[in-house]
Amino acid sequence: MPTLDFWCEIASTYTYLAAMRIDALAATRGVEIAWRPFSLGAIFAARGLSTSPFNLEVDKGTHMWRDLARQAEALGRPFRRPSVFPRNSIAALRLAVLGVERGWGDTFLRAALCANFEQDRAIDQDSVLDELLVGLGLDAPVTRAEALSAEWKPRLRAETDRAKGLGVFGAPTFIADGELFWGNDRLESALDWLTRGRAKRPRPSDPRGDDDVAKELVAMEHAALVRWCSGDPSGFLEICAPDVVYFDPFLERRLDGIAALTAHYEALRGKVSASHFEILNPHVQRSGGMAVLTFNFVSFGGNENGMRWNCTEVFRRDPPGFRLIQTHWSFTDSRPAGPEPAV
Repeated sequence: MPTLDFWCEIASTYTYLAAMRIDALAATRGVEIAWRPFSLGAIFAARGLSTSPFNLEVDKGTHMWRDLARQAEALGRPFRRPSVFPRNSIAALRLAVLGVERGWGDTFLRAALCANFEQDRAIDQDSVLDELLVGLGLDAPVTRAEALSAEWKPRLRAETDRAKGLGVFGAPTFIADGELFWGNDRLESALDWLTRGRAKRPRPSDPRGDDDVAKELVAMEHAALVRWCSGDPSGFLEICAPDVVYFDPFLERRLDGIAALTAHYEALRGKVSASHFEILNPHVQRSGGMAVLTFNFVSFGGNENGMRWNCTEVFRRDPPGFRLIQTHWSFTDSRPAGPEPAV
């Protein structure tokens, strides 16, 4: 089943509209939706914006609120303009990232969006988030504590970095077979692109420059390593191609294919731990639909000098994006780390 990546933000007006209709539209086309919560505020901040462009440009903002009301009415949704915009959505987004992994993320995201844009509720308050979690049958304090744990708290930043690497600049954003579609009004176009003539369509060329591709691959690697260092290998498994091959210094022979790698990684689940890490000297070489990422890696735990590695990752552009087809880890020596970390 083809998959549409839905990059969504709880404080985003047009994400609200898209979230209310995406499942029904996707079902009629036989498409699976991958909900990808991320922090749009962090992307705006990196561009020097302190608030939503709809607040900075009054005329545009006035039109947006009227347009939102019209479209919500057409969908039969009881839209209510929030008394605070944009609300701080970081705590809610951290819960959403956890929820996506656990299977309740899409339901929580819709509930939070409705609370924000239909009920004008303060989604930045723990009491409101607790009520939403209880409505899903969850233990609210325990769930919030888990979202803030050392394992889960960094995940939102990692997902946001991944969004930046993919070129996401607004919400909602849909990525279909490597093509980016921005805005609620492009949802149908994204689904059409994913389903019409998919088998016959040639693999899209990547119009981005080498620097943009390098940023995406480093962001993907960083996001996977955040999870790896908290004992979760799924971040790497999610970016591997089915025909991936794998080497590391603890194995006598190469592992061939995602099934073999999954078995190896699952045996390590929960057994790897690092308080923090550094990616040093990352370099990407690109040719057509292939790219090679090399870097030095230092992980810190009980050893203050860190464990030091060399890594080579080979990526192939397979819709919906680059996927790992070869990964090779090896030990390096214990000399000082040298340059400042790149991430």
